[in-house]
Amino acid sequence: MNLIVRFMRPVALLGLFCVTACTWSETRKSESSIKKLKQITQEEAVIKSEPGPAMIHGDAHHRSVLLANGDVFLFGREMQVPQLYKHKENRIVKAKGPVTPEAKLRKDGKILINGYLVAGPYGNLHLEEALLQAHKIEYPSNAILCYLPNRCEILIAGGVISDNGTRDSTQVTKIFNLKTGIISRVGNLKNDRDSGTATLLRDGRVLIHGGETTHEGGHLIYSETEIYDSKNRTFSHGPNASDQLSGYESIVYDNGLVLLPEQTPNGLCFPIDVVDTKNNRTIRTLRPKWAEPLTNITQLLDGSVLLIFGGRKLAILNEKFELVPAGSLASRRYCAGICVLPSGKVFLSGGYDLTYGSRLPLVTTELLSVNKNNIFY
Repeated sequence: MNLIVRFMRPVALLGLFCVTACTWSETRKSESSIKKLKQITQEEAVIKSEPGPAMIHGDAHHRSVLLANGDVFLFGREMQVPQLYKHKENRIVKAKGPVTPEAKLRKDGKILINGYLVAGPYGNLHLEEALLQAHKIEYPSNAILCYLPNRCEILIAGGVISDNGTRDSTQVTKIFNLKTGIISRVGNLKNDRDSGTATLLRDGRVLIHGGETTHEGGHLIYSETEIYDSKNRTFSHGPNASDQLSGYESIVYDNGLVLLPEQTPNGLCFPIDVVDTKNNRTIRTLRPKWAEPLTNITQLLDGSVLLIFGGRKLAILNEKFELVPAGSLASRRYCAGICVLPSGKVFLSGGYDLTYGSRLPLVTTELLSVNKNNIFY
């Protein structure tokens, strides 16, 4: 019996060694496969992120305006100082001028902000507040503003009127002429509306979408859109959205199509309508598979559209209106500044990282480059 035990003990030890060796070997293979998978995933990523320079002061909800020399002017209400991203030197410095920017229209029709020449075209740059402030023009809070470059005018539509302690939305619409300094009434909106978004179309008309009606009895979020005809100075009904519009940035195409991001009442589903403003109809509704909210959207130089979900997940919308997963950001960013540089790279600045419930503004920036070889049209 003792002889059998003595014989079996080495055999058991040898078996244990073999199992351990096999397990170690499989673990090494698994680790090697994971490393290879990560490497392939990184190489095949549609969008690659690299760290940019640190901001002087972190901020969210700020504006990023591309200047004629390729630099980016950063400004916002919560910023302690306006900042300037110098693209050639890849650094951020303090910009000249006041924190609340001053925008001026030159005689040649070009716009200066704090003395810096803004890159054109000037539609949908959202410099209306700065232009109106420079002329000391008062207008309702939450009014819908749109600069009309071809007419040197600013559309001031709707907003909230406060009277004797009450707050009500209005239909009243005015036009301010930057050259003459005259402000005049034009046709009213079809609905009382405030906090919406105005998008300048290629043909000079203005698509008004999103926003709400605010009255003492509550408020109603709109799914209807309106179109302002700058030639006739009249409003007409635009294409209806599939759900309530949130007032996000829209994307305008040369053929009259517009992307309208929406937000459902529960805030979880973010469909994107493709509307035809020439024929006044919605032709398609995209429903992203990601549950996270849409946090940024911008159009790239090749016409494709970059979307950021949940502050981190990236996607490209190609010319067939197909969403292509495109990787992720290095940091989760909500309400970040975004600007497409002349090189084609995308400059992301600041924002909030809400991963751990913190709302401290980020001082970091990122530069995104698109690997076009991995976008299949």
